[in-house]
Parts: sequence; C-alpha cells; structure tokens
Amino acid sequence: MKKIFILSFLIYTLTTQAQITINPLGLGVTPTTKIGKGVINRLYTDTVDNVLYAVGGFSGIDGKSCYGVAKWDGQNWDSLGSGIRESYIWDQIQNVQDVIRFQNDIYICGAFYKCGGKDIFGIARWNGTQWDSVGTRMRFFYEGNYNLPSVDDMEVINNELYIVGNFTSIGNVSSIGVAKWDGQNWTDLSQGIVNPYPSNSYSSLMYYKNELYLAGIGSIGLLKRVGNTWIKVGPGVKGDAWVNCLEVYQNNLYVAGYFQTPAGNIDNSLFYTNGTSYFGTAGGVLPSNLLDIQEYKTELYACGQFDYAGFQPVGRIAKWNGTQWFNTNLSIQVPENNTLGTAYAMEVYNGKLIIAGGFSAINGIQTWNIGSVDFGTVGVSNISQNLSIKLYPNPAQTQVKLELENNAKAQNIQIFNAIGQLVLLQNVNTENNIDVSQLAKGMYVVHVQSDKGILREKLMVE
Repeated sequence: MKKIFILSFLIYTLTTQAQITINPLGLGVTPTTKIGKGVINRLYTDTVDNVLYAVGGFSGIDGKSCYGVAKWDGQNWDSLGSGIRESYIWDQIQNVQDVIRFQNDIYICGAFYKCGGKDIFGIARWNGTQWDSVGTRMRFFYEGNYNLPSVDDMEVINNELYIVGNFTSIGNVSSIGVAKWDGQNWTDLSQGIVNPYPSNSYSSLMYYKNELYLAGIGSIGLLKRVGNTWIKVGPGVKGDAWVNCLEVYQNNLYVAGYFQTPAGNIDNSLFYTNGTSYFGTAGGVLPSNLLDIQEYKTELYACGQFDYAGFQPVGRIAKWNGTQWFNTNLSIQVPENNTLGTAYAMEVYNGKLIIAGGFSAINGIQTWNIGSVDFGTVGVSNISQNLSIKLYPNPAQTQVKLELENNAKAQNIQIFNAIGQLVLLQNVNTENNIDVSQLAKGMYVVHVQSDKGILREKLMVE
C-alpha cells in the first residue's frame, strides 16, 4: 500500500506598502545597421558631474544623434562629440561595452575602430571637447572583417585603469587580454595565465579585499593576482560557460554569468565567495544567463535573460538579500511582439534604479530600452501562514495527487530535478493531478504557485 505524506510548512507572500513608479528617460534609443541594434550595454553614474552615461549599440537617444555613447543629466540627453560614428571600412558592427571616469577624462571601451572621426581601436577617452586614443593602437591576432581588438571591462584601482578583453598588444606592449594604464603608459598583466583560449577569454575584473580578481570564459573560471602571476581560485565555472560580471555585496565577491549546475557548477548563474569558501544562491536563476548585478537599497538586483530566480517566476529582474530571492514585481517587455525583453544593465542614479537593455516597456509603460524605477518606501516582508499540502503517493511512479488546505488554490506546477533543471511545467487541472510518468527515477522538488504564495516540497519518483 502506498503511503500518504502530509507535509506542513510555511509559504511566503510579498506585501508592498507603496506603488512602483516607472518613468522613461526621454524617447529611448535609435538603432542603426553598423552601430548595433539599439541596445544599451552598460550604465555608469559619474558622481563628479552627477550625470548618467549609457553606452552600447545605437545611433541616437531621445531623437538626438548619439553614436554608441550618451549622457543624461536628469532632464536631457546629450552626445559626446560624434562618438563611434559609422564607418564602412570593415563589415563590422561596432559596440561600446563599458564607460568610466579616469583622471578627469571619460573612457569608453568596446569593439570599434572609429571614434570622434579618428582611427581609434577598442578604447578611447573624452576630455570634454574631443576624443583621443589611449596610447598607441591596440591589435588582435586575427584582425580583419568580423574580428576587431576589443575591451570588455574597465576598473579604476589605486589611480590606475585596468582593462580586460580581446587583444594581443596595446601601446606597443604585448599583452593577451589583460593590461593597466597609468595615464601615460601601458603595462602587461597577462603573465602567468594558463589560457587555453588565446582570444575572447576575459570578461570581467574586480578588486576585492585588496586583491585583483579576473574572470572569463570556460576553464578560465576565476583567477586571483598573486605577485606577478595569476592563480586559479575556487571551483571556477565549468562546461559551456562564461562570467559576465563581478560585484561586491555584503563583503562577498559575487560571480554572475552563464553557467549551470548540471555541468558541476555551484549554482545556476550566480555564486559568491568570501575569499576562502564558495556558496550557492538558493537555485540561482534559470534559464541561466545573468547579465548584470547591482546593489540597490541594501539588496542585490539581478537582470538578464531568465524567467526564474530561486525557482520562482520573475519578469527578467529579481533581487537577492543574501539568503533568498524575491520577485521585484517588474516585467521587462516587448509588448508589440508579446514577448519578454532583455535587461542588460542596471545602475543607481539620483536614488532610483535605472534599467537598460533591449526592450520597449517596463510593466507596460513605454520606455524604449531605458527607464527609471522608484520603489518609493516599498517594504518587502515575509508574511507566514501555516498551510497543509497533501502530495500522494510519494514515492510516485506515474501520477501524483495534489491537495491544498485552507481554501488555497493551485495555479501552476513546476518540477525541478536534483541539479536545478526545470523538467516539468504544468497548468493545474481540475483534479490537481500531476503526470510524472516521463520523469526518470530520482528526487525532485515540486513548486506550486498558489493564490496564497509559492509552496515547495520534495518528491521521489520510483
């Protein structure tokens, strides 16, 4: 005779005390053939001039010509000269990947070869009136059509500018993807890296607890600078994987990107370290492509191309408080196509969370790839309520019966396997039956979205 398991546990619902306010920043971005497709890749708040910089693949913002880079003063958008103006020398889409202030100039980096009308490859600086190169020309192994030297990330550390990306020399200095600039000269930092990928390997760097960390593609994983060399630290990332960004939150270093637990990773797309040990993030995000993380009002916000965070449905934006995930009640949308868009970048500016990427609306409000979100005095609290759920038979073979008490109503059911993969998504039928006949034998986690919150429990399939 099959046993009936009576499972009692807490479910959590979110309550808010203020309405979310969403506003566009002007009329959004304008796409162009040679400067990407109207996508914003990165945001940067310049506290010196109190302006917000946006960079990416676009030819205009708010109806103004702004090629690849623009700035917002809280009221209006403005260009920085002619930016990375289109050129037809090579059949290459140009993009700006990052922007930062260093020694009173604004630096941009990415995959481009024309900036301010000059032949400038991969990295350029703006002094307030004109664009200039940063040392002598950057070069790359396989230069030509569809292959440009590029820089993916920049950080200012101890009054020096550190860069990582796709290049083999810069400023007449041989360097495979990692270098620093002191305002006058370049220094190679790639010595000591055992790198199976001679190109397109490094994506992000961060200074954490007085040590320099570097992340990249596949087996590069996570590296730490020790003396004049690099050592691999922690489990890294495994499989067809890469790291998109690093961020310090609650005195821990967070590693975000595209990686999954089935390949042997700690968690899906997000894990963290205190410098010694490594920790998961309660299931991370699924599908696994986390593009940016940003601390805002003591919580860590995550954005990208994902639909679940901590196994809860979300709208491409979620937040993490160090122990658990929360739904932000935001949805990044392309309503004209009836699809979800992609949030590539976030930044805090004038007390609001700015979200940018490739989308046309946030919660149905037209924003055209960039908008501000003000949560006001929203407080998120965990309201607990004792419920009983009957899940039987358990262990099961072909069918599982689900019963909720206290008049709770199930809305949809998701089942995840032991390594965090979503293996079944089902709308609830009138009998609350779950067909598990196609599932392999093993342990699963059943998530039930009800009208009173999300319920979770383990299920054994025999």
